[in-house]
Amino acid sequence: MGSILPDPIAIQTMHTVLLFRAANDRNGNPCRVFAAFDEFGQLVGAWDEGYSGHHAVPSELRTVAAVCHAVAVSQSTYRSILKQGSQAARMSPGRFSQP
Repeated sequence: MGSILPDPIAIQTMHTVLLFRAANDRNGNPCRVFAAFDEFGQLVGAWDEGYSGHHAVPSELRTVAAVCHAVAVSQSTYRSILKQGSQAARMSPGRFSQP
């Protein structure tokens, strides 16, 4: 039986992922965004969930995104997180693979 503790190397690059959920838009499309935070709590990326579910995030974050907590937010907060996360990801190219 393998260890349930995370790999010590992985701890250094661990990310927290949260799913922010707003009400669907007027056309019924989901408004949900996955956001990744580094070990210091800084937003480092955001990915619109769309209809992809946890596959919307880069492959290295999918296991975390599949079981992350969801937080209800307003439409404006959803848009703000998506915009800020996209900007953060552009400022650190190469941090994550493409979804």
